[in-house]
Amino acid sequence: MSAYINIIYLLIIWFAGWGIYFISAKKRMRLGVDADLSTVYFLFLATLSFFILKNNPPSALSGGGGSEFLEDNIFFYLALMTAVFFTVNHFYFIIRHKFKEPFVEIEEHPTDLWLSANRKSIFVTLSHILFQQMIMTGIALFLWKKTGDLWQTAWLFSLIFGAMHVLLIFFKGFKFMILYTLPAMAAGLLYPVILIKLGTTGFAVNYILHSFFYVLLTYIFWHKEGRIQL
Repeated sequence: MSAYINIIYLLIIWFAGWGIYFISAKKRMRLGVDADLSTVYFLFLATLSFFILKNNPPSALSGGGGSEFLEDNIFFYLALMTAVFFTVNHFYFIIRHKFKEPFVEIEEHPTDLWLSANRKSIFVTLSHILFQQMIMTGIALFLWKKTGDLWQTAWLFSLIFGAMHVLLIFFKGFKFMILYTLPAMAAGLLYPVILIKLGTTGFAVNYILHSFFYVLLTYIFWHKEGRIQL
């Protein structure tokens, strides 16, 4: 039962955290439009999620140690985030130089700062990816702890992670909801497998894949808008 309770806690943080952010952006409040504040906000949510996972760590990742997954590798993850930052920054630099005309941010999507393809957007994006990863990791591991079956965990996680994106329809409309939900369900099948099979390395691999999903999405979005050339 404790595993399900922890999943509920994580879902509450997910919906409350994103809900506050989206509402703030819709009302043009500082939290939703200030990249620096948004970055701090998502790092705070990631830390909050970290402590929920830390206080009840499944032993699936570190040979029975559980919490070592989160604590003993902190410098590794900081180095990883730094490396991802510089790599994503390079790709965003390439994307910005492919624009056919001066870049203008789309006003209809103030929370999709990754569309800006600049350094500030990278900080916000990587911080909210870290928040997402902590929530995803917690849910996947608690499901694994409860079911003990990897493929059952993957299917359950895929359904849950897809459902976690459905409420985007109220903030971004049907098109963007589908744009997030379908990839989320596909990724949801792979995420627990990578995480559990590769252990601490799996967390790093998932973080890298998640980060470059946004790079790819940025390119696809602007390409479809006819604003960027191959």
